[in-house]
Amino acid sequence: IFSGGTSGAVFTGSGTTMTESFNFLSLPLTTSTNGQIRINSNAVFHTYGVTPADKNTFAGVAAGNFTLSGAATNNTGMGASSLASLTDGAQNAAFGVSSLSSLTDGSFNSAFGYSALAGITTGSNNNTAVGYNAGQALTAGDSGNTLIGAGEGISGDINTIRIATQTAQLCYVGGID
Repeated sequence: IFSGGTSGAVFTGSGTTMTESFNFLSLPLTTSTNGQIRINSNAVFHTYGVTPADKNTFAGVAAGNFTLSGAATNNTGMGASSLASLTDGAQNAAFGVSSLSSLTDGSFNSAFGYSALAGITTGSNNNTAVGYNAGQALTAGDSGNTLIGAGEGISGDINTIRIATQTAQLCYVGGID
């Protein structure tokens, strides 16, 4: 169902293919009931924000939510449940199922991978995590971390760089002792 206030298109039927042509699809400002693209009653795409200038974009079942504050701007969540708990925070990027899913208040976080940075909640800023479950162990206030690899990160990490799994024996980076 495409819904957009008083105008919109509703596709129904039991056929295997439905085709409709549009020059563009114009939706109203996203609210909890309008301005969304839904599949089987699940919002799969929306741009919820307090004002149109907030520039938030969410794609995936339960990505983002409809309780953001005016300070929640320029956030992007792609993947089911990405940025699902966010209420306040700016310029977060979450790509992957459940990435940054518990973050309520934090900014400048980048998560790429299934459940990347899924455990951080509030006051966590400037983290970058790449990989399956990367940074999943980080929690409230853990900030300034760069984590690359499956399951990287330990609760309490601040301004820490971790590469590879926690069981890795060696890491060589040119110019660093």
